[in-house]
Amino acid sequence: MMESLDIVFMILAAVLWLGTLGYVLVLQVVSLARRAADPVAAGQLPPLAVVVPVRNEEALAEGKLRDLLSTDYPADRLRIVVVDGGSTDRTVDLVTGVMRTDARISLVHADHARGKASQLNHALEHVAEDFVVVTDVDARLHPSALRELVRLLQGAPDTAMAGAVVSPAASLPEERAYWWFLNRLWWLEGEVLGSAMASAACYAVRRSHCPRLPDDVHNDDAFLMNALGARRARVRLCLAAKATELRVPQTVAETLRFRVRRGHGYLRELRRVRPQPGSATGWRIARAIRLFQFQVAPFLACVLAALATFLLVHGAWARVAAAAGAFAAGALLFLGPPRTSALPRSFAGWPRRTVAGIHAAGLTWISLLRIGIGRQAALGRDGGMPP
Repeated sequence: MMESLDIVFMILAAVLWLGTLGYVLVLQVVSLARRAADPVAAGQLPPLAVVVPVRNEEALAEGKLRDLLSTDYPADRLRIVVVDGGSTDRTVDLVTGVMRTDARISLVHADHARGKASQLNHALEHVAEDFVVVTDVDARLHPSALRELVRLLQGAPDTAMAGAVVSPAASLPEERAYWWFLNRLWWLEGEVLGSAMASAACYAVRRSHCPRLPDDVHNDDAFLMNALGARRARVRLCLAAKATELRVPQTVAETLRFRVRRGHGYLRELRRVRPQPGSATGWRIARAIRLFQFQVAPFLACVLAALATFLLVHGAWARVAAAAGAFAAGALLFLGPPRTSALPRSFAGWPRRTVAGIHAAGLTWISLLRIGIGRQAALGRDGGMPP
């Protein structure tokens, strides 16, 4: 019996390793083997529309516009479109006040919008520019961010969406470690598979490639990434474009609530957009791995932990030690000095980075487990039918 349990344990450990750390390490190896410099876009920068959806954001709206006005993008080719979704506070008054000081800013009212997706649809239908940057009101951009995002799209015609590298304005080491991991993972997925994620904090799109967003979409970034991948368009991360997100979790409890809420929406968009004939192979691979990580990996980790405990109690420690070593080695290889030096570390030093990474991984596992349990409960209430 012990021998059979040993074999089952090693098989399950191998599956979990391949679907998590193994996946990332394969991406790293492939990126090193095939990475080539992007062609430099020639000529002047094209006209650009920056869309800022707002609703009751009086605390952040004015600062957001001042931040965008400090960009180094050519003033004669930049337009800032604020889309108000029916604010009942001083947001509109504050935006109007800044508008009086700069003709590049315009305000569009979408009072009957059901949410951010409706606001974006409204904006994309009314802007003439093909290059559009969407940025949340709580994101602050490096002055060169807009230019770098557009340059990436210009130099890579097969890329329809480019995201900025996001750093959180958080004192919580686990939150900074989490975003360090995401930035690196998304860059790898974009370069190898053409299927990066792009945070809603700031991303650029070609308007001519964008589908209309369903009104019930809550995660516009996840929906667009999946919809474009299904259409064979590439989504990448722009290392030179930097953004700081202000409204981020500051405590462990806030982190768990945020991850669960965000994860539910992300998983919903993964399941909403299904592969079609002709969908990009890279996107199919990334989607399958992400579904595994959301729906299988958290529960598989629980089973492995139970098996490992049983084996250790009965003195069969060799297999457990080997599996633990494989996971530790994979994590250390990933946490090592990145080839992509432009990625912000946000926290320095091996000891601190390792501890923060372990804590972030634990919080992520708990969040995914709660998402999976919540989904199973929802399926039970709905009679077992998927949404």
